[in-house]
Amino acid sequence: MYFKAKVPQKRRLVLLQSLRFLATSFEGGPDRFFALDLPPEADILKVRAVLDDWVQKRWCYDETCELRVSGSFGDVPENQQI
Repeated sequence: MYFKAKVPQKRRLVLLQSLRFLATSFEGGPDRFFALDLPPEADILKVRAVLDDWVQKRWCYDETCELRVSGSFGDVPENQQI
């Protein structure tokens, strides 16, 4: 996943550190890209709910290889809905 450029670096770190309560750690973060590490005891559905909330708030995007916009390979422009 990666954060939008408009999210300040300090805010990115606070958001990622907030996942600790879900037994989740992260790699990356100071830059825009990050990966999450979930041990077997982590509740992946709860983690996904938090990440979906971040995406909904347009703080970050999930990296995908799926076609989101016809004729485009990547994310939709900010002013366009999926």
